[in-house]
Amino acid sequence: MFRVECAKQMAEIRERREAGDLPGLGRAAHTLKGSVGIFAAQAAFDAALRIEQMGRDGDASQYDDAWADLVREINRLSSAFDREFTGSTHA
Repeated sequence: MFRVECAKQMAEIRERREAGDLPGLGRAAHTLKGSVGIFAAQAAFDAALRIEQMGRDGDASQYDDAWADLVREINRLSSAFDREFTGSTHA
């Protein structure tokens, strides 16, 4: 369930940024932040928080770096799920 929702939330963040909807970007990142927070994935939480704050502040000048960090941390979290629950090691 997390994987499906996470993919939707990541797409929503990307779409809001592409649309220039900074308040929507902040809300989408806030939702994802809550999802990863359940798993105590601090680095993913922090990356989502950075994007949330950009949306709230109306300044997405550092978005590309924050997005890259978020993608990396979500991939890391997904890999941890694979190892824990399936024994697989997706990169």
